[in-house]
Amino acid sequence: YNREKQNIEDLYGAQRSQLDNTVNENNIFIAKLDSDIANTQYSSSYKDEIANNDKNIAQYRLDQKVVAKDLASAQNNLKAIKDEIDTNINNHKQNHLKICSHQDVVTQKQSLMQGDTLHSFLLQSEANNELVGAVNNIKKVISPSLMNKKNLLPQWLNENIDEQNHSNDLSVFGLSINTSNLPESKLETHAEIAKEIMDREKSIQDLKEVIVGLDKDIEKLEKQQQLAKALIADLRVASAKVESAIDDAEANGQYLNIQAEQDKEQRVLVMRKERERLQGVVKELRSNLSDLLASKELDVKTAKKRATELKQNEIEKQRVNQKS
Repeated sequence: YNREKQNIEDLYGAQRSQLDNTVNENNIFIAKLDSDIANTQYSSSYKDEIANNDKNIAQYRLDQKVVAKDLASAQNNLKAIKDEIDTNINNHKQNHLKICSHQDVVTQKQSLMQGDTLHSFLLQSEANNELVGAVNNIKKVISPSLMNKKNLLPQWLNENIDEQNHSNDLSVFGLSINTSNLPESKLETHAEIAKEIMDREKSIQDLKEVIVGLDKDIEKLEKQQQLAKALIADLRVASAKVESAIDDAEANGQYLNIQAEQDKEQRVLVMRKERERLQGVVKELRSNLSDLLASKELDVKTAKKRATELKQNEIEKQRVNQKS
């Protein structure tokens, strides 16, 4: 019995060892799958695509900052050009007003030289020595402030007035006034008027030259303004393109992450199915091991029973032989 029992132990021991090794191997595979499932990441291809897309977005944002900076600079430049144009236009207007002012004075002064005004008549009368005194007296009384003057000794002329005692008096339509206490009015001479006309005509010419220069500057600035506006338009188009590129890249990034996540879930699903399969294999192996142990116990009991029966038969034979 002991020998048969040992044979049974040896036979079932080898089978059990093989089953135990297979179970352990499958448990190792299951543990590795658990680790792989827990640490599953996006595939390297999706990682590379997502990284490149993020890199593109970062570059687009840098481009966006550069375009925004250039656009702000161009807008400031356009404003400066416009301000300079406005300044030149204002100077143009001011100089034109100055020319008009000078021209008005020149016209007025020229009219004095034409002999159709009282001033020109008096200027021409001054050329006659006999009329100098009369002109000087007239120049005194034509002042608007004359009506408020004192010490003029006004009186109407008549036959009883001694003309000799009133040599300094001036009579106008029979009214005599004493002009000795009146200051002499300053009346411009031909030379003074001519000089002022020349000076103002020179000023007009200088101002016209300034205006010509301003016109050229304005024309140049307006060209610069058009270029600045065109640059701003181009920069706005560039800004819109960068914005669109960023939107597209961000949308692509979302799509790549969704695809990568789905790919990851698919690989995890495959590993989970393999884990379930291996768990089934382990369960089956353990069931086989239980069956093996049961079979072993049965074989041992059978061998023991057979040994007991053989021993009893042997004893019975000996008893029979002794009786004989």
